[in-house]
Amino acid sequence: MSRNRLNKFERVNLLERWGLNVPESILYDMGSEIDFSDPVFLRWGNRLSIRTFPQHGSDFGTPYYFDIPVEEAKTLVPSLLNKYNLVINEPINPKHAKLAGCIMLEESRPITVEVARGAGVTVRDVTSGRRIDERYTVDKVNDIGDSDIREAVSKALQIPRRNLVIEFSVYTIDIGLKKEPIIYWDYVDLDYPEQRER
Repeated sequence: MSRNRLNKFERVNLLERWGLNVPESILYDMGSEIDFSDPVFLRWGNRLSIRTFPQHGSDFGTPYYFDIPVEEAKTLVPSLLNKYNLVINEPINPKHAKLAGCIMLEESRPITVEVARGAGVTVRDVTSGRRIDERYTVDKVNDIGDSDIREAVSKALQIPRRNLVIEFSVYTIDIGLKKEPIIYWDYVDLDYPEQRER
C-alpha cells in the first residue's frame, strides 16, 4: 500500500517501526465485533481508549474516548463500529499530559513546533486551532529551550522521512509500548495534501 493511502492505524504502526513510542493498540475494522474477554483488556485494567476513523476520507472531528471502563466501551462500540474503524488502545488519560502538539519536519525548512500546555491537553487542541500556547521555529533542535519538547523533536528527527507533521504528547507518567513519557500519535504526510486529516 502506498504511504499516501495509509490509514490511521497503519501510520501509527509506521511510527513504531521508525522507533518512536506509540500507544499499544488494536485495530477493529468497521462492521467487526470485539471480544471484550480478550486478555489485553484485563492487562489494561479493564479500561481502554478509543480513537475512530472512517473507511474513506478525513478523520477530523471523529469521536474519541479516553480512559473509559470496558463496560462503558461495550455500550459505545456497536454503534461506533457501524460507522468507523476503531483503534482501541491502552487507557491513556490526558489528565496526565504536560503538553501536546505537532512537529513539522519539512525538507530544507526550519523545524516548527506548536504546543498547548497543561493537564487535559490533547493534540486536537492544537490541530483544531483552539489553542497554541507556544510556537518554536528553529534551525537546530538545541535552539529549543524546553527540554521535553527538545527531546520529542530529537526523537522525531531520527525517522527516515521528512515533509511530515508529527503529533505528539508529553506525559507526567510513562505510557505507550516503550513506557516513556513522550508518545507519538499520528502524522500527516505533507507530500500528499489530500491526506491531511487533522
